[in-house]
Amino acid sequence: MVKYIPGPQNIADCLSRLISASSDSEEPKRNDAETYIKQIAENSTPVAMTTRDIERASGDDQELEALRECIVNGRWSEIPYKDYIPVRSELCAIGKLVLRGTRIVIPESLRESVLNLGHEGHPGIVAMKQRIRSKVWWPKMDKHIEKHCQSCYGCQLMAKPSNPEPMARTELPSGLDFDIDI
Repeated sequence: MVKYIPGPQNIADCLSRLISASSDSEEPKRNDAETYIKQIAENSTPVAMTTRDIERASGDDQELEALRECIVNGRWSEIPYKDYIPVRSELCAIGKLVLRGTRIVIPESLRESVLNLGHEGHPGIVAMKQRIRSKVWWPKMDKHIEKHCQSCYGCQLMAKPSNPEPMARTELPSGLDFDIDI
């Protein structure tokens, strides 16, 4: 017998119905996680770069190599690069790439080119930070962005408009020097 139960009194169990039959094994879960992380890495790659370029440069970077080892073995006390310790819970590695959440950690050798790509069109410090933060990360990135913008001659010209001339007072006449005939 089917009985109608109003919505507020009906407890929905939609999550149990959404699980696929193949989720019982451990292998598909691992593949799904890897696929998800690869998808994040591809979406976080700056437009003018490829994920392979970043992965190649990350493989040659000593800093990221030490970081990958710490991610795998968990020995954060041994890492010489202390800037990564506050964000260690957000870091993961897939292959040679290191991700912080949904953003790729950029190796030292590519940071300048990422700054140049983010600076196209001279957007200014705030817009450049937003642009770069949306896809990539590295320690002290904000300071590097500020320094890059402040050293750009074009940005310096646009950022500092000339000060207006100070207002000059007009002297009032001391008296009437003309005759009035009535």
